[in-house]
Amino acid sequence: MPPHFELNFPCFIVRRDDASRFAVVQLPAGEQAIVILTDPQLVQMFLFERWHERSHDRPLPINTPTGLARILDRHLPPGVTHVIFDPNSAKPRKVRIDKLVPLLKRAPVYSDTCDF
Repeated sequence: MPPHFELNFPCFIVRRDDASRFAVVQLPAGEQAIVILTDPQLVQMFLFERWHERSHDRPLPINTPTGLARILDRHLPPGVTHVIFDPNSAKPRKVRIDKLVPLLKRAPVYSDTCDF
């Protein structure tokens, strides 16, 4: 990951109506990552690309760094170790959850951006 990345809020997690609860992708190195999308157009593209899957997916807006930290800290399926931002973009970004959550928790509550 480049040394600087700015995450703007709201961002979106894709919620699923199955046991996984969230859209999770397999990364090339074998890790599993939860998908976080940073733009409504990327959300629509991601959902369109997966229209044939049997689960019902819907975007869940996350409005604050604290809200995202809470989800990443408490509600992920087993085996998910990374976040992948905008996997369907030209430059997806992969971050370990254990590195991202402390940064999100330190962000101001009123913040609409988080730098890392």
